[in-house]
Amino acid sequence: MVALIGFTIAIPNLAAITASQVPLVDIVAYWMGDVAKDVFVVIVVFSILALDVVGLAATGRLIFSFARDNIIPFSSSLKKVNPQTQTPIRALVTASSLGLVFVAWGYISAITGKGNSAFLVLITATATLPFVVYFLTVLAYVTRRHRMDKLPEAFDLGVWAKPVMYAALAWTVIALGALMIPKAFWGADLIVVIVLAVAGAWYFAVLRGRLARGQAGVEQLSR
Repeated sequence: MVALIGFTIAIPNLAAITASQVPLVDIVAYWMGDVAKDVFVVIVVFSILALDVVGLAATGRLIFSFARDNIIPFSSSLKKVNPQTQTPIRALVTASSLGLVFVAWGYISAITGKGNSAFLVLITATATLPFVVYFLTVLAYVTRRHRMDKLPEAFDLGVWAKPVMYAALAWTVIALGALMIPKAFWGADLIVVIVLAVAGAWYFAVLRGRLARGQAGVEQLSR
Protein backbone atom coordinates (compact mmCIF):
# COMPACT_ATOMS: atom_id res chain seq x y z
CA MET A 1 0.00 0.00 0.00
CA VAL A 2 2.86 2.36 0.80
CA ALA A 3 4.34 1.68 -2.66
CA LEU A 4 1.01 2.35 -4.36
CA ILE A 5 0.58 5.62 -2.45
CA GLY A 6 4.09 6.62 -3.50
CA PHE A 7 3.41 5.84 -7.16
CA THR A 8 0.16 7.79 -6.99
CA ILE A 9 1.89 10.86 -5.56
CA ALA A 10 4.60 10.56 -8.25
CA ILE A 11 2.19 10.58 -11.24
CA PRO A 12 3.58 13.32 -13.53
CA ASN A 13 0.60 13.51 -15.89
CA LEU A 14 -2.65 11.86 -14.87
CA ALA A 15 -4.14 11.66 -18.37
CA ALA A 16 -0.98 10.17 -19.89
CA ILE A 17 -0.46 7.66 -17.10
CA THR A 18 -4.13 6.62 -17.18
CA ALA A 19 -3.85 5.92 -20.93
CA SER A 20 -0.58 4.00 -20.54
CA GLN A 21 -0.50 0.20 -20.72
CA VAL A 22 2.42 0.17 -18.25
CA PRO A 23 1.71 3.11 -15.92
CA LEU A 24 4.14 2.16 -13.15
CA VAL A 25 6.98 1.72 -15.64
CA ASP A 26 6.25 5.10 -17.19
CA ILE A 27 6.28 6.77 -13.76
CA VAL A 28 9.69 5.27 -12.97
CA ALA A 29 11.04 6.26 -16.40
CA TYR A 30 9.83 9.85 -16.00
CA TRP A 31 11.55 10.43 -12.67
CA MET A 32 14.57 8.10 -12.80
CA GLY A 33 15.43 7.56 -16.47
CA ASP A 34 15.60 4.60 -18.82
CA VAL A 35 18.33 2.67 -16.95
CA ALA A 36 16.36 2.67 -13.70
CA LYS A 37 13.24 1.76 -15.69
CA ASP A 38 14.97 -1.31 -17.15
CA VAL A 39 16.18 -2.37 -13.71
CA PHE A 40 12.66 -1.88 -12.36
CA VAL A 41 11.18 -4.07 -15.13
CA VAL A 42 13.70 -6.86 -14.43
CA ILE A 43 12.84 -6.78 -10.73
CA VAL A 44 9.11 -6.87 -11.51
CA VAL A 45 9.47 -9.79 -13.94
CA PHE A 46 11.55 -11.73 -11.42
CA SER A 47 9.01 -11.00 -8.67
CA ILE A 48 6.11 -12.15 -10.84
CA LEU A 49 7.97 -15.37 -11.68
CA ALA A 50 8.74 -15.97 -8.00
CA LEU A 51 5.12 -15.33 -7.02
CA ASP A 52 3.89 -17.68 -9.76
CA VAL A 53 6.16 -20.45 -8.49
CA VAL A 54 5.08 -19.88 -4.90
CA GLY A 55 1.41 -19.72 -5.93
CA LEU A 56 1.55 -22.94 -7.92
CA ALA A 57 3.44 -24.68 -5.11
CA ALA A 58 0.87 -23.52 -2.55
CA THR A 59 -2.01 -24.63 -4.78
CA GLY A 60 -0.33 -28.00 -5.32
CA ARG A 61 0.16 -28.35 -1.57
CA LEU A 62 -3.51 -27.55 -1.02
CA ILE A 63 -4.60 -30.12 -3.62
CA PHE A 64 -2.35 -32.72 -2.01
CA SER A 65 -3.70 -31.93 1.47
CA PHE A 66 -7.30 -32.33 0.35
CA ALA A 67 -6.46 -35.50 -1.56
CA ARG A 68 -4.58 -36.92 1.43
CA ASP A 69 -7.74 -36.48 3.51
CA ASN A 70 -9.90 -37.94 0.67
CA ILE A 71 -11.80 -34.66 0.30
CA ILE A 72 -11.69 -33.99 -3.44
CA PRO A 73 -12.31 -36.06 -6.61
CA PHE A 74 -9.45 -38.32 -7.74
CA SER A 75 -7.98 -38.21 -4.22
CA SER A 76 -6.46 -41.69 -4.53
CA SER A 77 -4.27 -40.48 -7.41
CA LEU A 78 -3.53 -36.93 -6.31
CA LYS A 79 -2.36 -37.93 -2.83
CA LYS A 80 0.48 -40.10 -4.11
CA VAL A 81 3.99 -38.98 -3.17
CA ASN A 82 6.88 -39.73 -5.51
CA PRO A 83 9.20 -42.19 -3.73
CA GLN A 84 12.38 -40.66 -5.24
CA THR A 85 11.69 -36.95 -4.68
CA GLN A 86 9.33 -37.33 -1.72
CA THR A 87 7.07 -34.69 -3.29
CA PRO A 88 3.43 -34.84 -4.46
CA ILE A 89 4.31 -34.50 -8.14
CA ARG A 90 0.80 -35.30 -9.40
CA ALA A 91 -0.76 -32.58 -7.28
CA LEU A 92 1.91 -30.08 -8.35
CA VAL A 93 1.46 -30.96 -12.03
CA THR A 94 -2.30 -30.59 -11.67
CA ALA A 95 -1.94 -27.14 -10.10
CA SER A 96 0.57 -26.07 -12.76
CA SER A 97 -1.63 -27.36 -15.58
CA LEU A 98 -4.64 -25.45 -14.29
CA GLY A 99 -2.55 -22.29 -14.05
CA LEU A 100 -1.22 -22.72 -17.61
CA VAL A 101 -4.75 -23.26 -18.94
CA PHE A 102 -5.92 -19.93 -17.52
CA VAL A 103 -2.76 -18.12 -18.69
CA ALA A 104 -3.25 -19.53 -22.21
CA TRP A 105 -6.90 -18.50 -22.12
CA GLY A 106 -5.98 -14.96 -21.16
CA TYR A 107 -3.24 -14.77 -23.82
CA ILE A 108 -5.49 -16.06 -26.59
CA SER A 109 -8.26 -13.71 -25.48
CA ALA A 110 -5.88 -10.75 -25.63
CA ILE A 111 -4.52 -11.45 -29.12
CA THR A 112 -7.87 -12.39 -30.66
CA GLY A 113 -10.00 -9.82 -28.88
CA LYS A 114 -12.56 -12.50 -28.06
CA GLY A 115 -13.70 -13.42 -24.61
CA ASN A 116 -11.43 -10.91 -22.91
CA SER A 117 -14.22 -9.60 -20.68
CA ALA A 118 -15.08 -13.14 -19.58
CA PHE A 119 -11.43 -13.76 -18.67
CA LEU A 120 -11.28 -10.53 -16.67
CA VAL A 121 -14.44 -11.58 -14.83
CA LEU A 122 -12.77 -14.86 -13.93
CA ILE A 123 -9.65 -13.07 -12.71
CA THR A 124 -11.78 -10.73 -10.62
CA ALA A 125 -13.55 -13.72 -9.07
CA THR A 126 -10.21 -15.08 -7.89
CA ALA A 127 -9.91 -12.03 -5.63
CA THR A 128 -13.26 -12.81 -4.01
CA LEU A 129 -12.98 -16.57 -3.54
CA PRO A 130 -10.07 -16.45 -1.04
CA PHE A 131 -12.08 -14.12 1.18
CA VAL A 132 -15.01 -16.56 0.97
CA VAL A 133 -12.63 -19.25 2.22
CA TYR A 134 -11.37 -16.97 5.01
CA PHE A 135 -14.93 -16.13 6.02
CA LEU A 136 -15.99 -19.79 6.12
CA THR A 137 -12.87 -20.73 8.09
CA VAL A 138 -13.45 -18.04 10.72
CA LEU A 139 -17.17 -18.83 10.83
CA ALA A 140 -16.39 -22.52 11.38
CA TYR A 141 -14.10 -21.56 14.25
CA VAL A 142 -16.77 -19.31 15.77
CA THR A 143 -19.35 -22.11 15.72
CA ARG A 144 -16.95 -24.82 16.96
CA ARG A 145 -14.72 -22.87 19.31
CA HIS A 146 -16.31 -24.33 22.43
CA ARG A 147 -15.26 -27.81 21.26
CA MET A 148 -11.79 -26.86 20.03
CA ASP A 149 -10.82 -25.20 23.31
CA LYS A 150 -11.17 -28.56 25.04
CA LEU A 151 -8.62 -30.27 22.80
CA PRO A 152 -5.24 -31.10 24.40
CA GLU A 153 -2.70 -28.26 24.00
CA ALA A 154 -5.24 -26.14 22.11
CA PHE A 155 -4.09 -22.62 21.22
CA ASP A 156 -5.83 -20.07 23.39
CA LEU A 157 -5.73 -16.26 23.35
CA GLY A 158 -7.46 -16.05 26.70
CA VAL A 159 -9.60 -12.93 27.16
CA TRP A 160 -8.54 -11.72 23.70
CA ALA A 161 -10.00 -14.75 21.93
CA LYS A 162 -13.51 -13.39 21.39
CA PRO A 163 -12.49 -9.84 20.35
CA VAL A 164 -9.98 -11.21 17.82
CA MET A 165 -12.47 -13.81 16.60
CA TYR A 166 -15.29 -11.35 15.97
CA ALA A 167 -12.93 -8.71 14.55
CA ALA A 168 -11.66 -11.27 12.03
CA LEU A 169 -15.22 -12.21 11.14
CA ALA A 170 -16.20 -8.56 10.70
CA TRP A 171 -13.12 -7.88 8.55
CA THR A 172 -13.89 -10.73 6.15
CA VAL A 173 -17.51 -9.57 5.85
CA ILE A 174 -16.38 -6.00 5.06
CA ALA A 175 -13.87 -7.28 2.48
CA LEU A 176 -16.51 -9.47 0.82
CA GLY A 177 -18.88 -6.52 0.72
CA ALA A 178 -16.26 -4.35 -0.99
CA LEU A 179 -15.57 -7.10 -3.55
CA MET A 180 -19.13 -8.19 -4.27
CA ILE A 181 -21.54 -5.26 -3.80
CA PRO A 182 -20.29 -2.87 -6.55
CA LYS A 183 -22.13 -3.45 -9.83
CA ALA A 184 -18.85 -3.76 -11.74
CA PHE A 185 -18.13 -6.99 -9.83
CA TRP A 186 -21.51 -8.69 -10.35
CA GLY A 187 -20.15 -10.82 -13.20
CA ALA A 188 -17.43 -12.12 -10.89
CA ASP A 189 -20.04 -12.73 -8.21
CA LEU A 190 -21.79 -15.12 -10.58
CA ILE A 191 -18.56 -17.12 -10.96
CA VAL A 192 -18.22 -17.25 -7.17
CA VAL A 193 -21.81 -18.48 -6.78
CA ILE A 194 -21.25 -21.19 -9.43
CA VAL A 195 -18.06 -22.37 -7.70
CA LEU A 196 -19.83 -22.50 -4.34
CA ALA A 197 -22.78 -24.35 -5.90
CA VAL A 198 -20.46 -26.99 -7.41
CA ALA A 199 -18.64 -27.34 -4.07
CA GLY A 200 -21.97 -27.67 -2.26
CA ALA A 201 -23.18 -30.31 -4.72
CA TRP A 202 -19.96 -32.29 -4.23
CA TYR A 203 -20.33 -32.06 -0.45
CA PHE A 204 -23.92 -33.28 -0.31
CA ALA A 205 -23.56 -35.88 -3.07
CA VAL A 206 -20.25 -37.46 -2.06
CA LEU A 207 -18.17 -35.84 0.67
CA ARG A 208 -20.83 -35.82 3.37
CA GLY A 209 -21.14 -39.60 3.08
CA ARG A 210 -17.37 -40.07 3.21
CA LEU A 211 -17.15 -37.97 6.36
CA ALA A 212 -20.00 -39.86 8.02
CA ARG A 213 -18.33 -43.21 7.24
CA GLY A 214 -14.96 -41.98 8.49
CA GLN A 215 -13.47 -42.27 4.99
CA ALA A 216 -12.49 -38.61 4.71
CA GLY A 217 -11.18 -35.83 6.91
CA VAL A 218 -8.32 -35.49 9.36
CA GLU A 219 -9.63 -38.20 11.70
CA GLN A 220 -8.97 -40.93 9.14
CA LEU A 221 -5.23 -40.33 9.47
CA SER A 222 -5.18 -41.47 13.06
CA ARG A 223 -6.79 -44.82 12.22
